[in-house]
Amino acid sequence: MIRTNKTSVAVLDGTETPEELSLLADDVYTYFGLGCRNVTKIYVPKGYDFIPLIEAFKKYDYFGDQTKYKNNYDYNLALFLMNNHFYMSNEGIVLVENDNIFSAVSVLHLILRKINYRMQQINWGMIGCGDVTELKSGPAFNKVPDSKLVAVMRRDAVKAADYAVRHSVPKWYSNANDLINDPEINAIYIATPPAFHLKYAEAILKAGKFVYVEKPMTVDLASAKKLQKLVDKYAAKRAALKAAGDNVGLQKLPLNSNPIRLHNRCKITGRPKGYMRQF
Repeated sequence: MIRTNKTSVAVLDGTETPEELSLLADDVYTYFGLGCRNVTKIYVPKGYDFIPLIEAFKKYDYFGDQTKYKNNYDYNLALFLMNNHFYMSNEGIVLVENDNIFSAVSVLHLILRKINYRMQQINWGMIGCGDVTELKSGPAFNKVPDSKLVAVMRRDAVKAADYAVRHSVPKWYSNANDLINDPEINAIYIATPPAFHLKYAEAILKAGKFVYVEKPMTVDLASAKKLQKLVDKYAAKRAALKAAGDNVGLQKLPLNSNPIRLHNRCKITGRPKGYMRQF
C-alpha cells in the first residue's frame, strides 16, 4: 500500500488471502462522503483474477441504498456504457482502467502491469473423451503456453487408449479416481454428460485441484448451488471452479452485449448479481 494524505494506491500480485482482500475493501470504501477515500487506484498483473476481489467488495453492497452514492454509480456506469469503455462491476462499484490516481466515489481505477515471470505449468487431466473433445477441447490444451494435456480417462479402456494414441496424450485411465489422484496433474477438465459433473467436481475439489467443467455446469439449480458450496468449502486448498464460458456468480459478457438480453435469452432465475467485462 502506498499512502498519501488524500488517497492511496494498492499493488496486488494475485496471492492475497480473502482476509487481505477484505481489508483492502475497507480501504477502498472508508471515508466515503468525507472528502477523501483511502484507496482509489490499484495495480494488478495482467491475467489477474478479479472475482475474489469483487467478492470481497460485497460487504459494502449496502452503499447502494444511499441515494448520493447510487446516483454517482449510475452516472459513471452510464458514461462507460455510452463510450463503449471496458469495465467490471458487481452493481456496487465499477472497476475501470485509468491512469488517474483520483477516481469517483463509486469507481476504482486500475492499471494492468506486466510481471516478468512464467506461470506454473498446467498439467491437464481430462475425464471423458467423447466427440466434444476431439476438435474443440482436447487438442486446445496443447496449443497454449504453459499448458499440456497429460492424461485422459474413459470407462471404456480401449477407447481411452485409442484417444490417447491419436492425440499424443502420454497417459490414459479407465478409472476417474486414478486420474484425479495422479500427482502430475494439477487441473482437470470434466467433459462427461452433465449428470456426472457434480460427482466428479466434488472429488476433484477434495483433491485440492483446479476443475474446469463443460457446460452446462450441472443438471439443475440445486446441484449448481451445492457445487458452489463445495467450491467455498475447499477454497482453502486453492481450488477454483470454472464452468466453460462462465464464472460462478459473474457472467462474462462479450463487447457490446446487452446484459438484459442475455438475461432473458439464458432464462436465468432471478436478477443477475453482477456482470463482468473483459479487458
